[in-house]
Amino acid sequence: MNKLKRTVLNLGLKYMKPRILDKKLQYTIKDYNLPNPLIFESGEEVIDKNQWIEKRRAEILRLFEENVYGKIPTEAVEAKYSIINEDKNDLDGLATKKAVKITLKRGGQQINAKLLIYIPNNVKRPAPAFVGLPNWWRGFKKLKLWPFKHVLQRGYALATARFGDFDPNSDDFSNGAHPLFYKEGQNRPLENEWGTIGAWAWGLIQLMNYFEFDSDIDQKRIAVIGHSRMGKAALWAGVNDDRFSMVISNNSGCCGAALFRSKRGETIKRINEGFPHWLCANFKKFNRREFDLPIDQHMLIALIAPRPVYIGSAQDDFWADPIGEFLSAKHAGPVYNLFGKTGLGAEILPKINEPIMNTIGYHIRQGGHKLSLYDWDRYMDFADLYL
Repeated sequence: MNKLKRTVLNLGLKYMKPRILDKKLQYTIKDYNLPNPLIFESGEEVIDKNQWIEKRRAEILRLFEENVYGKIPTEAVEAKYSIINEDKNDLDGLATKKAVKITLKRGGQQINAKLLIYIPNNVKRPAPAFVGLPNWWRGFKKLKLWPFKHVLQRGYALATARFGDFDPNSDDFSNGAHPLFYKEGQNRPLENEWGTIGAWAWGLIQLMNYFEFDSDIDQKRIAVIGHSRMGKAALWAGVNDDRFSMVISNNSGCCGAALFRSKRGETIKRINEGFPHWLCANFKKFNRREFDLPIDQHMLIALIAPRPVYIGSAQDDFWADPIGEFLSAKHAGPVYNLFGKTGLGAEILPKINEPIMNTIGYHIRQGGHKLSLYDWDRYMDFADLYL
């Protein structure tokens, strides 16, 4: 391991250590002086969903692109798909397994990704699906965070790829997807251009592109899901591509579902010091300046409206700030109301293991920072309602 990668790893471990101030969440829940998603930059009020769709949404998206995530490139890439393995009787007949090689080319650069899909054999095709990037890759069947048999038995397909195929988790932009879009002489993103989380979100969008050509998967019933850093990427992918019918964020914390202004657990400064490559360079201007941001994460959730979104928190996961995640869900509600949707429909934090399943779903469960079987069951219950 070279010195740079070792330094990044050590910083990451340092800032991943949570400070559990109160495992029983007995600290005060308070609202903050949050920017209003329904007030234009001009100061005028958004009065209906058409104004939101035609203007206000674009204003907020631009602010996130310029200040937090960087803009995901929209230029076309040449894509080639080839099935390298297919087993229609995998897992003792429970599922059809496909391994698909995805080749993406642009400007003389190329990356390859391997997409793994498991489709239940006991449901009518095309099947609804969960798609996401796992946080650790040891082969699909060894992913403890992905109970694929359990999900298949509920009637959902699962699709995943190795996140490093789209961008390795290091402060090095010479590999992964970024070089596909560099201008001549460029070797890293500009200050307002995408970082690694943007590249992972872009990768999820490329997987969505593939599903348009796979008759076994119902492209109108695909939920994008992610845990922790991949929860951040799932939210950003869902914001940038409305083909994802549902968006699910599990313990995503800072730069995910949690409010920046909450400043509990992981903060802007900690995330920028521990993972300087994750967000755009402009984001570093807001270290210890959360209240100077023109946006906050309730507005990120609002950008997904009117599609269903589910935010999962955990009682002991102070680092991901379950209070901040709940408040983001709560304060995104007015935008959902424009579309005649309920939003979260709750004013106070629900009891442990008592999920809310309105158009914005939320739960806080027992335990810590993981994607548990309880989480998966709640997300599938939510999908049963809305997919």
